[in-house]
Amino acid sequence: MTLALRLRFGHFIPRLIRAEAIVLYPYVLFAQPRQKISASVLRHELVHVQQVRRLGWFRFYFAYLAEYSRHLWRLRDHFQAYLAISFEAEAYRLQDRLTLEELLPSKEEAHKIAAHFSEVDRLV
Repeated sequence: MTLALRLRFGHFIPRLIRAEAIVLYPYVLFAQPRQKISASVLRHELVHVQQVRRLGWFRFYFAYLAEYSRHLWRLRDHFQAYLAISFEAEAYRLQDRLTLEELLPSKEEAHKIAAHFSEVDRLV
């Protein structure tokens, strides 16, 4: 079952971990107000949504945290450990290559997400 995404802007959780955004499926939480979110950041987070939907909630978050922990132990640096996570590598690789329609299961969902943003054409 695919849950409807819920976007939240100006949220405190990403700011707590010094991130631009975070996916706590089905929520996508952004640190900045809606007007300041770039298309690239939105698509990056939607790649993570795809990953959660593909693997399932538990498997995705377990694997993500396990990878991060291994890399942090090995590299001793938060940012380098974050970049070494395979899910992040995939998100960075795809964030500027895919459209919303390619990232979301239906055109309706893509247009609903795009409607949150003032520059719809740059997103879809």
